[in-house]
Parts: sequence; C-alpha cells; structure tokens
Amino acid sequence: MRAASAANTTRHTDQGLELTSPYCYKVRAVRVVGKKPTTYSAFSNTVCAPTTPAAPSNFAAVAAPFSYINLSWQDNSTSETGFQIVRTRVGAANDINNITTAANTTTYADPVMNTGTQYCYKVIAVRKNPGPDGSATFSYSAFSDSACATVPPQPVPNAPAAASGATASPSSSSSIAVRWTDNSTNEDGFRIYRSVEGGGGWVLAGTSPAAYGNLGLFDDAGRPSEQPVCYKVVAFNSGGEAPASNTACATPPAAPTNLAMTRLDEEEVAFSWNDNSSVEDGYELWVSWSQGDCCVEGVACHAGVAEGETLVTRLPSGTTSYRHKPTTGCGYSEYWYYVVATKDGGRSTPSAVDVPLP
Repeated sequence: MRAASAANTTRHTDQGLELTSPYCYKVRAVRVVGKKPTTYSAFSNTVCAPTTPAAPSNFAAVAAPFSYINLSWQDNSTSETGFQIVRTRVGAANDINNITTAANTTTYADPVMNTGTQYCYKVIAVRKNPGPDGSATFSYSAFSDSACATVPPQPVPNAPAAASGATASPSSSSSIAVRWTDNSTNEDGFRIYRSVEGGGGWVLAGTSPAAYGNLGLFDDAGRPSEQPVCYKVVAFNSGGEAPASNTACATPPAAPTNLAMTRLDEEEVAFSWNDNSSVEDGYELWVSWSQGDCCVEGVACHAGVAEGETLVTRLPSGTTSYRHKPTTGCGYSEYWYYVVATKDGGRSTPSAVDVPLP
C-alpha cells in the first residue's frame, strides 16, 4: 500500500488500520518535472510498529461481601492478549498492585483484605508482539476511567452459646484435665478461667481452639499437688463472650513413693508404698507387661511381642500395702508394677514404674 506526501514533509500519520498485526514502512523521495519521467530515490531502511489495542470503557468497581471488590469493563479491542488492572489503596501511596487477566476478560473479583478501606482501580488492554528472535514487545491502550469501592466491614456475629458440662480431674500430681461440651457452631475458641480461692479471684488459665466433635479439652499444667483448684469455660468470638459454664473443681493428689515388692512364696508377693497425700480418694495398682512368642497346646500360637497395661486392684484411701498373686503368661514375659493415688475421677503421677516381678 502506498501513500504520498508533499515535498519537504518529514512525517506521516497512517489511519484506518486493522488492529491485528504490526505494520512496516519504508520511505523514498520522488521527483516529477513536467513531462519527464518520474524519478525515485533508493528506499530508506524499513521500520515496523505494532498497532495499539483499543482502550476498555465502562469500567466499574462494586464492593461485595467477604472482602471482595468486583470489577467489570467493556472490551473494545479485538487484538489484545490480556488486560492489566492497576489497584491503589487510598491513604497508602506506595501500595500499588498490578493484576493481569487473560484476553477477552471483562470481569475480575479482587480479594482485598482490609475491610472498611477504599480501593481504586483502572484497566488497560495489552497486546504482546512476539519478535522473530523470540523476544517480544508490548503495546498498551489508554487507561480506562478510574473506579473506586470500599469493602464494608464484616458483620459482627452473635456471641456463641455457652459451654456446659464442664468437668475437672487430675491428669497427674501437677496438672488438671478440664473437659466440657461445646454447644456453639460459631465460636472462635474457648477461654478457661482458674480459681484457687474456691470460686473467687478468677484468672485466665489459657485458651483452647474451637472444639472438635463438640468435646473440648484443656490440660492445666504446673499446679501444686494437694491444692484445690476450680475452673469455668467461656466460649468467645468477635461478637463477644458467652456466659460461663458451670464451675468444676479438682485437687491433684501427691504421688505415692518408695513402691517395693517382696515375694512371700511361689504364688504371692507383697507391695508397700508411702502414702504422701491427705486428699486421695483411693489407690490403684497397675501392671505393665510385655510378652514374647507364646504357644499353648491346643491353642494357636501368638508370634511377636505384645505389650499392655492391666489394672490389678483398687484400694481405699490411706492404704499403703497389698498382697497379690500374679498370673504370668507363657513364653517370654516381663511385668512391672506401679501405684497411683486417685482423686476426683483422675489420678496422681505414678510411683516408680521400674518394679519388676521378682
């Protein structure tokens, strides 16, 4: 395609182009004198330029729930390879983000995080122009008009329902296990409050995440043995705290010590220990066992090692001795005994557990 210009012209504007591919140009001088033949100079070098995609229009920004701003625009180009959205946060001049979308896109949901903050946007069409050597240049349309929106604050939820059924029991001589029933579906977690003044002078013992399977559990370590302690559980979320649960109290008993075992005869052994607690409900004697390969005539063999624990007996408070007739298994077997003080449905730290069956 040719275009002519007047003498001494040094520029030309090419209009009415198809916005689908780059256009290339070269220039030569022309001389016309009367009826003499027209003469031409040699051509200049060839230069190419990409066409520019048309700018998008009708740009809009609308805030949506859950920290999104929905953007939309009209695509006026047939040659873009994508769009670039520029986002700025009002009041933060350096907070600028560029968001890229695919060609022919006309919407975008921006997941902004700061509710109650205004964000402003503008969009341009972009076309990538690949070069023969694998490089690329980019053509940009003019920017659309700006559009701004403010994400509304999240609605404040209702306070959660109160926890119930709180219980407290010793998990050792220095810790209390607190359990409760979760009656809420919207709590962020639970605050567990402690009192060592019989239900006065409450302090925060700790927090627990939202309950799993409607059952909550918190272990309060570092408690002095023999000291009563009470708890209440409070569900909370960003809407506030629920009423407190019932109060649950427990006392961690001091652990028994100096467990000893003496064989009395081939069938019976005697245990003794020191009672160090003044609050225990009773004592439990346990045996830990390990058995190897075991074969009994007429019974299938058990191969490998089996391990476990078995409760031997429960005893009243103040007990410091017990006579026992052990039952041993076949094959290789080992037995170790320990004793614990019980209180409020829990137990103390075990006595020494390295007391083997003599």
